[in-house]
Amino acid sequence: MPLTIRRHPLPAPAVPSPPHARGEVRRPAFGARWRALGHRLHAWLTQPVHPTTLGVFRLLFGLCMVMQARHFGHMYDDFVESKLLLSYPGLGWVPPAGPAVGNAILLANLVAAVLVAVGLRTREATLVLCVTFSFLFLQCESFFNNHYILICHATLLGAFTDWGHWASVDAAIRYFREVRRELKSDQQVFHHCRAI
Repeated sequence: MPLTIRRHPLPAPAVPSPPHARGEVRRPAFGARWRALGHRLHAWLTQPVHPTTLGVFRLLFGLCMVMQARHFGHMYDDFVESKLLLSYPGLGWVPPAGPAVGNAILLANLVAAVLVAVGLRTREATLVLCVTFSFLFLQCESFFNNHYILICHATLLGAFTDWGHWASVDAAIRYFREVRRELKSDQQVFHHCRAI
C-alpha cells in the first residue's frame, strides 16, 4: 500500500477587505465631483439637437426683434428733443448718430429682424441685427433694460449657429438646389446612356 502524505493547504495570504466592507467611507479624490459634473455638462451641451428647436426659436426671436425695432422707431426723434443724454461709462466719447443716420440704422435693424424671422440670408442678417441692436442699445443708458444685454448675446451666438436650417427661406433654397443638382446628374446619365 502506497504511503499517502497528507498536505495541509497553505494559509491564504491576508488580503485587506475593501473599505466599504470594513465600514469605512472612502472620500473621492479632490475635484473628482467637479470633474464628473463638468463631464456631464459637456455631454449635455454637445448632444445633437433637432433643427426644429433652433428654427422655432429663430422664428419667435425674429418676430420679437421686429416688435422691438418698431418700439425703438422714435428713438432718434427723442434724442433731438432731449436736453440730456446719459451715455454709458467709458462710452461718453462716442457721440450719438444724427437723426438721418440713426433712422437708417433703425431701418437696417428692422430689415435684419424681418430677414431673421423668415430665414433669408440668416447668418448675415443675424450679424447685422447684432451690430445694429448693440449700437442702438449703447447709445443712451436711459434705454437700458436688462434683457437687451441678453438680446445682444443671443444674436451674437445665433450668428455662429445654423439656426436657419429649418423652416426658413434658406432651407427651401438649399432643398431646391439639391433637387436641381440631382436632376442634372440624372439627365447627364440618361444622355450618356443614350449615346452608347
